[in-house]
Amino acid sequence: MLTIATMTPAKAGSYYKENYYAEEEQVEFSQWWGKGATALGLSEKISDGKIFQNILQGKTADGQTQLRQAPPKGKEAIAGTDLTFSAPKSVSIAALVNQDQDLIEAHNQAVERVLSLIEGRYGETRVNKQHTPVKNICVAKFLHDTNRELNPNLHTHCLVMNMAQDASGIWRSAANRLLYQHRILLGKLYRNELAQAVQNLGYEIEVRADGLFELKGYTREQVEGFSDRHQQILEYLKTEGLEDTNENRIKALFETRKIKQHDVDRQALLAEWQTTAEGLDIEHPTPYPGNAVLEKNLTVLVEQAIRHSEERTAIFTREDLEAFIVAEPTGHSFEEIEATINANPRLIRRGRRLAIEESLAREKATITLMQAGQGQLEPIPMTKTQLPKALTKSQAEAVNHTLCSQDRVVGWVGVAGAGKTFTLNTLVKIAQAQGIEVSGFAPDASSAEVLGDEVGIGTDTVAYHLLQQNEPPEKRQLWLIDEAGKLSAQEAYQLLLKSSQQNAQVLLVGDPKQLTAVNAGAPFKSLIDNGLSASHLKDFLRQKDSIIARAVQLTYHNLGGEAIAWLQKHGKVSETPDIEDRTQ
Repeated sequence: MLTIATMTPAKAGSYYKENYYAEEEQVEFSQWWGKGATALGLSEKISDGKIFQNILQGKTADGQTQLRQAPPKGKEAIAGTDLTFSAPKSVSIAALVNQDQDLIEAHNQAVERVLSLIEGRYGETRVNKQHTPVKNICVAKFLHDTNRELNPNLHTHCLVMNMAQDASGIWRSAANRLLYQHRILLGKLYRNELAQAVQNLGYEIEVRADGLFELKGYTREQVEGFSDRHQQILEYLKTEGLEDTNENRIKALFETRKIKQHDVDRQALLAEWQTTAEGLDIEHPTPYPGNAVLEKNLTVLVEQAIRHSEERTAIFTREDLEAFIVAEPTGHSFEEIEATINANPRLIRRGRRLAIEESLAREKATITLMQAGQGQLEPIPMTKTQLPKALTKSQAEAVNHTLCSQDRVVGWVGVAGAGKTFTLNTLVKIAQAQGIEVSGFAPDASSAEVLGDEVGIGTDTVAYHLLQQNEPPEKRQLWLIDEAGKLSAQEAYQLLLKSSQQNAQVLLVGDPKQLTAVNAGAPFKSLIDNGLSASHLKDFLRQKDSIIARAVQLTYHNLGGEAIAWLQKHGKVSETPDIEDRTQ
């Protein structure tokens, strides 16, 4: 598992000082890492607390020079970004209770492999407000072996410092947007590397349905026997007579949290763990180097990843392929995965962006069909009195736009909660009054059923509709395509082709930002980007709380940070401050 958090100097300084090791052990299990650390003269153990504090403040090791700019007035400085890599519970038990140092080393190597990838790919600074890649990061690593309850919990905190050296040698603030953007992939890569390493040691693994793995040889009850936190929360809710809700769980998390303990007697703790293991009838698995590693066929996996990605968008990234490939352990290293991707002959490479010829040609053909249908239809007659006064301005504009358009394909881009159903009902009544046959379709059966119930028209899935071989009707048709953001690239192409043969106008309704595709996600956005005539239902009507409504609006416009700040200002956000508690 990987958790990520942005740290201030005060939080980072106190957090990394507060751990369960004695002072000398703290030094022993810490390390400066990265080319950025080397450039600052930092290496090996983190033995000087003053130097550590200077680096947190964005200064040189001696504290004489400020390397990054001070934050804007009124804003707290950022010390860095904490990446916490946590081993599966069964690995923690085998490594710490059964004292298998090889497993601890396997964890360390998996962490280092991901850090190397981060340094090579995701190091960034800002030059003239522009994100600029760098190939150096400065990391403070701390290996821990317990949680607050002193249960075995093998994990490493990697504080990626908020400083980076640009190509000209100038030190600047680092940017962590790529760490957050790719955090799920980085967590999967850690698990993949660790799974391969423990299998190479001779352990067998069991892969769960969610892609996580555990060592074979421990029962679920035995693993949970070393996990007190979950049970503490449930017992608190029961004792206090509280419902099991997220809000109450957060309250229980704070109320039951123990104070961190220091200078723990390690031998006494180990003896307690081993007594617990005996009480749970644990027989630790024995690694046999001859055990086979569960290896997947990488060539097949890469092809599946390409198919999965190109169905969603004509152009995709290496990360798209990698995330699909390592959704569960592969039995192969990251280097082997990269080599197989590089060897695939179908991929067209444009820097970090990838594509295949077929998907590019299909996208171009779909756009051509849309553009060829522009100006080919007569407007639908109507009178102003037909529009209900209850329509908002953007709703009325959307209805008018569709009725007056001469394009075969038009679009409605609607934010969630913008009154789409009421607006569609208005359009359908006007169109039907003019003798137009209106049908509804959606990429999945549930969406199609909801559309039919809400608008009162016959509906079906897009896939079923495309299979029908009907003669072109004499009546003009209007096809409402709901959840258009879910259309696959192939469905979008075939739909537009069929509409040109069936005397049908197509209204694509959806929000490319809100939904990803079932088999594709970008055709609707691609059409909009290439000239599709579209109206915008932009009134946020669902949120009755004005504070929440404003936050939703900010988030929709990619201003997530401002949305969180707005909610915090108005007391709508609660935070679990301790990173270890967030993993529970």
